[in-house]
Amino acid sequence: RQTYLPNRRGDYELTGTFALPEGVTRSDPAMPLLIRTRIALGGGSLVTLDDKEAFDQPGKYASHTMKFGDVERTYHTYVPSGYTGDEAVPVMFTFHGGGSYALGQLAYSEFDVVAEREGFIVVAPDYGFSALGRFTEPGTADFTSAILDKLIETYNIDERSVYASGISMGGCASSTRAYVLCDRIAAIAPFASGFGLV
Repeated sequence: RQTYLPNRRGDYELTGTFALPEGVTRSDPAMPLLIRTRIALGGGSLVTLDDKEAFDQPGKYASHTMKFGDVERTYHTYVPSGYTGDEAVPVMFTFHGGGSYALGQLAYSEFDVVAEREGFIVVAPDYGFSALGRFTEPGTADFTSAILDKLIETYNIDERSVYASGISMGGCASSTRAYVLCDRIAAIAPFASGFGLV
């Protein structure tokens, strides 16, 4: 249990009083009800890589920009502390949902925590809205591919072990990437999403 901090990951315990529907009685003895959930509210300051409460793993966090078409796009990486370059490592893309952003997704998904434990590189692209475009707009799959090319130039990547996940619109993005980049994406794990194609 912890105090709610806007745009910070964490388990927040909520308690409340509920009225039972007409005709429904409680059990005897009464059964306790505990709801544990993650909450995310709009507003508040956006999390940054300087936030050591959100990004507290011992590996290397970094932000990168790439000119892609007429737009300068951003993506963020986490390289686990155990990475030496001696062995090829997997890559996991994590795509943010509509109205969210890459660092918020990285903090919320906690893929940095899993990456540190399991030894893979995690990538959070920032697509956003308006000038940056939605995930499902033509060309955004090419941006994902361009990021992967850059990672392969920089790190020892296991090109047979590239994965994608995301929530909501980001889940649709992972489905789209699996279709468009079927020769590069090995598997996906979309969450709370439908299936979206360019």
